[in-house]
Amino acid sequence: MADIPHKKIRFLNARNYFREYCDYTGIHGFKFIGERRTLVEKVSWTIVFCMSLITCIAVVNEVFKKWQKSPIIVNFASHQTNIFDITFPAVTICPETKVLSNRFNYSFNIRKSLNETMSEAE
Repeated sequence: MADIPHKKIRFLNARNYFREYCDYTGIHGFKFIGERRTLVEKVSWTIVFCMSLITCIAVVNEVFKKWQKSPIIVNFASHQTNIFDITFPAVTICPETKVLSNRFNYSFNIRKSLNETMSEAE
């Protein structure tokens, strides 16, 4: 080990960690990048992954910009659907004001009421 330069050891460790990450990650395509394959395959999978990542970032960015302009996002279906197949819409209202968490701490309130009933019974 003494004759191997420190930078070379760091590079080998980083490569081993990257290969291990690629073997165990759930991200599709990384497994093929980390395996011992031809350079063409690795470069192809890297390009596919980078293009997918760029596309995802662009879509999220566009949706975020749209949400900043109008916090309500409405999406219309482009195909015909029978009226009986449409479920009743659920409406969720998210207030801008914050609520006190201690008012909605159900387990604390239940324990408190149980303790009060126990003390009354004694």
